[in-house]
Amino acid sequence: MGTLLMIPFQALIFDLDGTLVNSVPDVRASINYGLNSMGLGSITNQNTHDLVGGGAIPLVKGALKLTGGRVTPDHIDQLLTLFLGYYKTNPAVHSHLYDGVLNVLDDCLSAGIKMAVCTNKPEATTHPVLQAFDLTKYFTSIRTGDTVPYKKPDARHIQLCLDDLGADIHNTVFIGDSETDINTANNAKMLSVCVTYGYCHQPYESLDASILIDDFGVLIPALNTIHMQSNSS
Repeated sequence: MGTLLMIPFQALIFDLDGTLVNSVPDVRASINYGLNSMGLGSITNQNTHDLVGGGAIPLVKGALKLTGGRVTPDHIDQLLTLFLGYYKTNPAVHSHLYDGVLNVLDDCLSAGIKMAVCTNKPEATTHPVLQAFDLTKYFTSIRTGDTVPYKKPDARHIQLCLDDLGADIHNTVFIGDSETDINTANNAKMLSVCVTYGYCHQPYESLDASILIDDFGVLIPALNTIHMQSNSS
């Protein structure tokens, strides 16, 4: 029980890709399925890493540009349909949870911490990924990028999660892996944890996160650290 009593916040909001799940391998396989079906080439793992974070439409547009495809509304729609259709049925062939994720989520759930997912990932692929890794049970709120009027880095995406949870922004922490996530938290004027193993596109030290962690397994001690820092400032 000692570990559980050390969680000093009411609620936690998590990004998904690059924070809880290393999903790039299946995103790449799915987008390449669509590209190849359209007679185009494939993108690399690094290309995929560079394109994730903004949602499906930026990913599709970027993949078309990289492979010489025409970036027209019809081609975007065609690739998006192929990508989502394949990904929905193949959400976790190559992907995996990061070390420590299940243990930490179990501790938080047992401690009565309210939890949400705030992701720019489409709804059609978010739920299959969560279900494939048996993560849905942890989250009271799951807000995806294509089902909200404003998505990250707009702070209103986080606010929708807070409303779902009935949580106070001053007693909630956002956990993510990228500049999009930390900018969202900063725009909302809330505390944040940034994991340093995800899909960031700039130096982590430049993000102005409340704390950086290299291992998800140390999230609870990190929460205690930023709680003490925020109370002493």
